[in-house]
Amino acid sequence: MTKKLAVAGAALLAMGLLAGCTSQSGAAVIVNGTTISEQEVNDLASEIAGAGGSRLNALNIGVTVAGAKPILAGYSDVVTDDYKSAAIANCSTTVGVEANEDSSSLLKDYCVIMQLATDNSDFYDEANQALTSPDIELNPRYGDLTSDTGLPAFLSTDDRSAPTSDATN
Repeated sequence: MTKKLAVAGAALLAMGLLAGCTSQSGAAVIVNGTTISEQEVNDLASEIAGAGGSRLNALNIGVTVAGAKPILAGYSDVVTDDYKSAAIANCSTTVGVEANEDSSSLLKDYCVIMQLATDNSDFYDEANQALTSPDIELNPRYGDLTSDTGLPAFLSTDDRSAPTSDATN
């Protein structure tokens, strides 16, 4: 995964924004009312595993897509079908993951968001602002908030690819 993904995910998590537990069965995370399911996270984690991706990376991608995708509507003049196709084809460069038209919608949306953030500073600023203070409910499977860091407990360990053993499954 690229430095951009790591920075975006770390910034989001460092803000202590992942709080609570999801109120919807099967949800991994709910961002501003948009649900990213456990199945979507599992599927995406499998899809990006070859590039060193993990469930945490998949969760970060889901949070980013849910938070930034609504902003794409304001860029419909830029984000044409051709732009989307090029962004997906270029995903290995911008995101570090091979993507194509058969990839999951989360991955394709993420590729477009990351490409547009690279190409357009206004979009980057708007997406960054949207991801600064989203309303997020996190499934307890991904850990609990710790009082000392404000981060899910599993992020304070060296193994950042899976929740700690005390996290609820």
